[in-house]
Amino acid sequence: MKKRIIITGATGLIGQHLFKKLSEKEYEIIILSTDTTKAMQLFPEAHEHINWNSLLTDNFLKSLKNIYAVIHLAGASISGKRWSNKYKKIILNSRVNTTRKLLNAIKECNEKPEVFISSSAIGYYGSSLTGEFDESSEAGKGFLADVCKQWETEATKAVDLKMRYVCVRTGIVLANDGGALSKMTLPYKLFIGGPIGSGKQWMSWIHIEDLINIYIEALENPELSEAINATSPNPVKMNEFAKTIGKVLNRPAYFKVPSFVMKMLLGEASSIVLEGQKVLPLKIKTGNFHFRFPNLENAANDLLL
Repeated sequence: MKKRIIITGATGLIGQHLFKKLSEKEYEIIILSTDTTKAMQLFPEAHEHINWNSLLTDNFLKSLKNIYAVIHLAGASISGKRWSNKYKKIILNSRVNTTRKLLNAIKECNEKPEVFISSSAIGYYGSSLTGEFDESSEAGKGFLADVCKQWETEATKAVDLKMRYVCVRTGIVLANDGGALSKMTLPYKLFIGGPIGSGKQWMSWIHIEDLINIYIEALENPELSEAINATSPNPVKMNEFAKTIGKVLNRPAYFKVPSFVMKMLLGEASSIVLEGQKVLPLKIKTGNFHFRFPNLENAANDLLL
């Protein structure tokens, strides 16, 4: 019998890649979405599509029968737009409130899933030019750190429901079909590429394939629990990132984008690219997990050429 999995936030970049991988592994996938029309277009082969508004209804509760795991990816985008006070509330509520509602619905079911995997972000650690963070590090300060803390506090309640809980703190995702990389490489293709801001900020990145494999490891390895960092074991500083992308694309990488330009364009949201943190994936490395793309140049070659 195929194991059944519910995925929220499946229409995003990570969700689409994860759905493909889980389908290849012959899991039976149920999509829980606020936009079932879009989800049905993207995933016509899904076992079932459920609208988010059906939480706590008989339809949803029946769908939870014989569910092995829930993978919760839902959350509004934090990049690409300014963080007004209104949008900050959307960012927070789309993570904290959805996690609370989802777990409250699971609580009402007689039959609970075995595993609850929730996404999070390395923003949990705050930013630092000199610090080094792993899963044992404390939470930092700032808007994103506060969002991640509240988000994880809700997700941790899965433990009270007797589910194995894994929290995936994701770094900067590199992919060739969305995310940060396509936006960051456009200037290089126009021969005006280079580092953003001081160039001294750390970039804790991860290739999309390694990220998806970490989710699979979290799903299938019963020894994994609590927070795990989903980042490459070899983070780089922005200057090195720019140099590497320029090398791979055979383009110059010395046109620096000043910090004030990013602040004018994005306001507080510019902190995503202007600040950083050196995050190491110690938990996943202590097991048998193998990074296919541990080094930036290999990852860039795979994604950009």
